[in-house]
Amino acid sequence: MDHDALTGRPVPFEFRGRTGEWFGIWIVNLLLSILTLGIYSAWAKVRTRKYFYQNTYVAGRNFDYHATGLQILIGRIIVILGLVIVSLASAIPATGLLVILALLVALPWLFVAALRFNAAMSS
Repeated sequence: MDHDALTGRPVPFEFRGRTGEWFGIWIVNLLLSILTLGIYSAWAKVRTRKYFYQNTYVAGRNFDYHATGLQILIGRIIVILGLVIVSLASAIPATGLLVILALLVALPWLFVAALRFNAAMSS
């Protein structure tokens, strides 16, 4: 619950979505993700967030999500490339250890960057 800035009273969250509407989005997202071998799942994530954000209200105003499927897909490709590099580097024991240590150092930054992206794409 949020609080009203003027009165300090709690302001409840309200969800105005409908089950049938959500089911339609979910089933289309699922089918297109399967047909495209997961590539559409980036756009499905955006459609899902937009639906839930745009149907969630506080004090009569709803939220919104502004990311695009392409932005999500690019982020996922970067993660996959990083995993491939770590996997290839781990074939050489000394290099693999250095890459894993570097990844452990970078993980907090990566986590904060992902949170920052989601916050910047939300309103």
